[in-house]
Amino acid sequence: MATFGHFLQSSLRVKERMQSIVTQGNPPGTKAEITFRDLYPPMPPTAGNAALLSKLDEVNRALGAPNMEAADPMIRGAGDASFVAPFVAVLDGLGAPGTGMHAPGESVDLARFPLQTKRVALLIYARAFPLESAIGLEPISGRSRG
Repeated sequence: MATFGHFLQSSLRVKERMQSIVTQGNPPGTKAEITFRDLYPPMPPTAGNAALLSKLDEVNRALGAPNMEAADPMIRGAGDASFVAPFVAVLDGLGAPGTGMHAPGESVDLARFPLQTKRVALLIYARAFPLESAIGLEPISGRSRG
């Protein structure tokens, strides 16, 4: 998997290459410009995010669901979590499964929705209580469920 540093270097190389294409070979008396606006900060992998993903994998195992791995920073999309990722541990991409997100023709895979809902609910619960109690719903002494 590419490192976050590799992602930043690749991004800079792409911008430099695009800039060179736009500024070279213009017909006499013409010019072209390109402007880049980085609206979403990149979300680097962090130890906190890895710990949350590890907890999510525990939930997946408890539900009999497949393991989930962090998406390569080179291919994952933008998420609002990127704004807070330098300050707190976050996961992104836990919403409705489907295709064509935020675009015409977007669809939600309703068959996967029950698993996704259980996964997120148990992840939230498991952050406060041991996962075994979330699955077995056994009372936890000394802790409140409220």
